[in-house]
Amino acid sequence: MRAARSPSTSRPYPLTMICQVWRMARSSVYASAPPPGVPRMPGKRGPKTLVSDPDLVAAIRRVLSETPFHGEGYRKVRARLAHRGVAVGGKRVLRLMR
Repeated sequence: MRAARSPSTSRPYPLTMICQVWRMARSSVYASAPPPGVPRMPGKRGPKTLVSDPDLVAAIRRVLSETPFHGEGYRKVRARLAHRGVAVGGKRVLRLMR
């Protein structure tokens, strides 16, 4: 029904109208519909990062070895990495420093 076109306007019928006629909730239509586009492979969500985790751990270790202080927190390490041109999130630095 969604692909059918109105004979008077030549436009597709709106989903709200279709759901009213069929007495069906729109959430049921969306839940039963397959996702649009190519089926994606299950994997890690989010954008791909420019620096891999092993490379970032090596950069963190370099920062920690060059500092004269005994211990550095993840905030200072993230800031020092940012000054060197490696832009990463604080939570990622914290996770890798654990």
